Amino acid sequence: MGSFSDKRGRKTSLTIIIAGWILACSLCIFIHSVALAWGILIFWGLFRNSPYPVAYALLIDPSTHAAASSLGLMIGLAVGIAGILVAPVSGWIIHTWGFSVHYAVIVGMLLLSCIPLALLKETVNVNK
Repeated sequence: MGSFSDKRGRKTSLTIIIAGWILACSLCIFIHSVALAWGILIFWGLFRNSPYPVAYALLIDPSTHAAASSLGLMIGLAVGIAGILVAPVSGWIIHTWGFSVHYAVIVGMLLLSCIPLALLKETVNVNK
């Protein structure tokens, strides 16, 4: 998605990634066999880690070269700290209500993430 986001824009790429992630997480609710689980989770894998380089580029694009490495460190720390918080909350949701509710919560958070995405300013000149 990196080359695509360089040419078509970060917001467009993130919109495609989030849409695919929402679809994949929604499909996870309907897993009822091992084969279906493999198929859906492989499909999810296409979108699961792909927003990170695009989002990183979106944040780094407007910064100066001198600020890029320190900004990268702050992004890495924020993602790491978020991971510490997400694991126990996810475990509690799964233990209390099950996997279907867990996937529904993920879909809800992804839908919520569309709000700041809509407010972001594109950092790539797509009219080249």
